[in-house]
Amino acid sequence: MVLKELAVPGTSARFFHSTKRDRVVFVEEIPPQLVCPACDDVFDDPHAAPCGHSVCRTCISTTAGQTGRCFSCAEPAYTDDFEVDSVLAIRVGDTRCFCRNAIGVKAVSYTHLRAHETKANLVCRLLLE
Repeated sequence: MVLKELAVPGTSARFFHSTKRDRVVFVEEIPPQLVCPACDDVFDDPHAAPCGHSVCRTCISTTAGQTGRCFSCAEPAYTDDFEVDSVLAIRVGDTRCFCRNAIGVKAVSYTHLRAHETKANLVCRLLLE
């Protein structure tokens, strides 16, 4: 798995670092349902095939784009067949992680962290509170 478990010496605290995404550290263990079977990391913009299995948007081209089949069950699935999996995206967005843009260590939702990827949200709202 691309998620690497981190332990804090002298405590029972455990964190999960995404080695695929730059400096994303999750506060809680990631359920297997929120992990893309193709890249083995937390879903990033999940899209569902007609059979119901999901992969990251960027993984579609390396899976169905090359084979014309679903990565999980091998049912026919072409790149144009995939649709946004909104329910899965919300579940991923609710996952707790550390905000690297706030002063101190603050646990926030993954949706909060992704907001920093836009130019309009370069300053963390936690700094303004």
